[in-house]
This record gives sequence, C-alpha cells and structure tokens, in this order.
Amino acid sequence: MGGKHVDIDLSGKRILVVGGSAGIGRGAALAAAEAGAGITVVGRSTEKLAEVVTSAGTGTAISADVTDPRRCGELVAEAVAAMGGIDALLYSSAVSPLAPLGEVDADTWQRVIATNAIGPALVTQAALPHLSEDGVVVFLSSISVGGGYFGLGPYQASKAALDRTVQSWRAEHPERRFVRMAVGDTEDTDFARDFDMEQAAALTPRWVEAAVIYKNRMRSADLGRTIAEFVAMLLAHPGLTIPELTIVPAGGMLTMSDVQELMETLAASRAPT
Repeated sequence: MGGKHVDIDLSGKRILVVGGSAGIGRGAALAAAEAGAGITVVGRSTEKLAEVVTSAGTGTAISADVTDPRRCGELVAEAVAAMGGIDALLYSSAVSPLAPLGEVDADTWQRVIATNAIGPALVTQAALPHLSEDGVVVFLSSISVGGGYFGLGPYQASKAALDRTVQSWRAEHPERRFVRMAVGDTEDTDFARDFDMEQAAALTPRWVEAAVIYKNRMRSADLGRTIAEFVAMLLAHPGLTIPELTIVPAGGMLTMSDVQELMETLAASRAPT
C-alpha cells in the first residue's frame, strides 16, 4: 500500500514527537527529518530512540515515561533546550490493553488514562509557551472511539477523553491550532503489543460482525510520512487549520465472507497433494 512521496520542505522547523520510538511516531519523525526538520523523539526505550536518531542522521532522543507528570514537563524543557523552540508537537504515545471490562484492574485503568489522556494534556500544557506563533499540535486519536471494538473499553474511553480535551484546548486557546487525527487499522505498530493472541482471535469474529475492521491495513511508515506532509502543509499555510482529520485504509470493511474465503484458501494451501 505504498505510494509516491509528496515533496515537502520542513527546513528549519522543529518537531517534537512524543511516542517517536516506534510505529507511526517513528515514521513521522523520520519523514520530518528527511524533509529537513530538526527532530526530538520521546519514548521509553533508549535503544529504540537511539535507532531512530541514527536512522534519521540527526535529532535528539529523550527517554521518558509520560505516566510520570514530572517527566511530561521535563521532556518539553529538554526538547526546547535541544531545538530552541517547537514548531510542531505530535503526540502519538498510547497503550491499548485487550480485556473485557470485568477483568480490567485499577492499575491498568490508571496506566491507560495516564498515557492516553493525561500525558498529552500535561505535555501540551508545558509546550504551549514554547510553541512558535504559527505552530501546530497534532494528537493521534482513534476511529475506535465510535464503538464496536469489544475488549478495548479502557482504550476507547481514554481516546474519548483525549478528544474532549482537544476540544477544550481549542476553546481556551482559539489562537492556536490543535488537530485531532483519528487513525484506522495500521500494521507495524505497538497497538497489539500486549494483546493475548488467543483472546484477540476469539474477539475477531465480533469485530468483523461489528464492521470495524478494514480489509486492508496502512503501513506505519506511510502513515507517518503522511502526517509529516500534513504538518508541513499546515506550517506553510498559517492562515488555515484542519481541526479534525480521519485517515483509514483504502478499501471496504472486512466481512465474514472474506474471513471464510481466507480460511478456505489457507486450508486448500495446506491440503496434501
């Protein structure tokens, strides 16, 4: 599902990517650096962050856990010290445990809300005084907020809280540009990192019946580049904004017929000849 790259110029721009060590955030950081931006990537894995900076050939890596309120402010201060300011903030950090609500403990709830809703609020709070006049803040949300994703209750609730927080930022700071970007099915991310695969397999038919799974999946590198292109466009046109944007794979939704056809194809390929 690749495509031709759109030529963009981010020369001299300073991009802070929270959640830039892997997946979509990594793709956006690498694309921004390739387009000439100075980047700071934030994540928990020092090793992964170092790989991103090495691949980009430039940038600053900051190891931080956004569930620690103190680090939310410190990481912004460290990014500003490294880059001199911020022209765009991309918040893509998220955790997504898979479990029925009846099995979700308090620690899991607190970790999900802290990472997906409180973290972006505190990072933005710290970043706004350092954001350039025409700067932009992009929050990665999810199409799952619409419902139908059985087993992802805490994740959906946290993203719904994020969405409302973004609306409040706009109301309180109408002079600023805050973008809620809801993304759909994407491979090469950490979204399913902590999933129990047996449980995911058991839930898949319910997801298909609810028509919430796309036939195709986006690639994190392609989506990351698209986000970098989007940020470049907004920075080049300070007189406009796009408050809400949804990006999903091309093609329709996966149906039970598609699943049945796939199973039959797999069975045929494994049949003795």
